[in-house]
Amino acid sequence: MSFGGSRLARLGRRSGLSLKVIHRYRLTANADDRGSWRVSTDGYVYEVLDRQAREIVSYHWHPAGRSPITVPHLHVGGHTGSVDLSKAHLPTGRVSLVAVIRMTITEFGVEPLRDDWRAVLDRAETVLGG
Repeated sequence: MSFGGSRLARLGRRSGLSLKVIHRYRLTANADDRGSWRVSTDGYVYEVLDRQAREIVSYHWHPAGRSPITVPHLHVGGHTGSVDLSKAHLPTGRVSLVAVIRMTITEFGVEPLRDDWRAVLDRAETVLGG
């Protein structure tokens, strides 16, 4: 199953940045608890885009599909020196959506919409195990 699509979420009020999320997941019935379910992530794409919808960074994990790259990895838009990083698959561990949202605030200067954003993200990481 997947959740997402091609709609972008604007980040903050004035940052000019957007976030695109594609999340693949699997639902499994819990054998020990009738009626409850377990949700497991089967893959993701988390893209941070600039005002012109150009990729700044994009975290991918797509273990199934057409790509031969099945490990979690990072794409960086643009060039550094003579290296075209937009084509590189830079290895990472699995990255949570919460971590990406936190990065946009702490590293990219996105103004949070809530004063309690740290507590909200900390709670989400605790609940989701990220």
